[in-house]
Amino acid sequence: MLGYVLVLVMCMSYVVWGDIMIIEKDGSSNTDSHNRVCAGTTGRGTTDWRLSEDNLLYTTIRIGKCKFCYSKMPVLTTSISGTHDHWEVTGSSAMWHAAMVGFRIYLKSINGTVFTPEDARKYKWEVEWIAVGTYCNKN
Repeated sequence: MLGYVLVLVMCMSYVVWGDIMIIEKDGSSNTDSHNRVCAGTTGRGTTDWRLSEDNLLYTTIRIGKCKFCYSKMPVLTTSISGTHDHWEVTGSSAMWHAAMVGFRIYLKSINGTVFTPEDARKYKWEVEWIAVGTYCNKN
């Protein structure tokens, strides 16, 4: 019986690690063992939305805890989710001021409505993001 339990535990603890390949702009690939996928969310209903002077809703997404190397910018992908009207905005995939520690997105209504930070919180808008880049093991 102990043998079966041991085999079962060994099977349950086996993890398969996949590789991460980053295709560079020149078509070459980077399969460095230090590539990493880091993902997160700004928080449903708790995102720090602000209104710019141009009446654009924006927030800053911080990715510094991913510890990407400063030699290459990670590949960034974002989306917006919420309970209401998040499909009425554009700009959710356009990153501004992108750096290894974070970036900003600005949202504009497709129909002219000015959404406020209060609207975004009420509708529980959040930014979900994925970053893929080279990891630097610096504590």
